[in-house]
Amino acid sequence: MRSWQELVRVRKEIDSLQKRLQKAHTQERCLVESCQQWLTANPGARPSRAEAVVLNTLLQNPELHNKQLASKLNLSIRTIKWHLSALMKKFKVESRHELVRLLASSATLPAQRRGSF
Repeated sequence: MRSWQELVRVRKEIDSLQKRLQKAHTQERCLVESCQQWLTANPGARPSRAEAVVLNTLLQNPELHNKQLASKLNLSIRTIKWHLSALMKKFKVESRHELVRLLASSATLPAQRRGSF
């Protein structure tokens, strides 16, 4: 059996995880709304499903390099580069950092519903 102190510690960990999950969910909702507004104002920038998956992953993990994105999404590095290049053209930016800044400044993070915004 577990001691009372151990149960209290586990409960605190659960509470902490719930708070972090709720915060992440709130940020994601804000980003979805922000991205939808931005995309409504810029209809030519609408990403394909595959681009949306790459973009969503990049926005959630902006520190990842192409190789890490490819591994995370089970895609080739070349495919990641292709999608990022297409996204940068659609959003009229010169780098992936600008892309992240542009969308992150609009809110915080687009989630995808079946790969679309």
